[in-house]
Amino acid sequence: MDKKKQKFIDKVDFEKLKEKAKFIDRVDEGFRYYDGPNFEKLKEKDRYYIDIFMTYIEHLEISMKKIQEQLNIIHKQANEILST
Repeated sequence: MDKKKQKFIDKVDFEKLKEKAKFIDRVDEGFRYYDGPNFEKLKEKDRYYIDIFMTYIEHLEISMKKIQEQLNIIHKQANEILST
């Protein structure tokens, strides 16, 4: 493996990445819980705020996907530069 790649991998905190993945899983679970019949059981005011939170989560997910796409492009370009 290339020394530059190994140096990057050595810096990655995989435990932190696993914790973030678990957190995202819990958020998804909550989203699915309230995105069905349980949502209708709530009071109107609670539904309003949960709906706002869910909309915001969707907005963040879309933003994160766009940023990830941009980072993938930058990463690909950096690899091309480093390999020359």
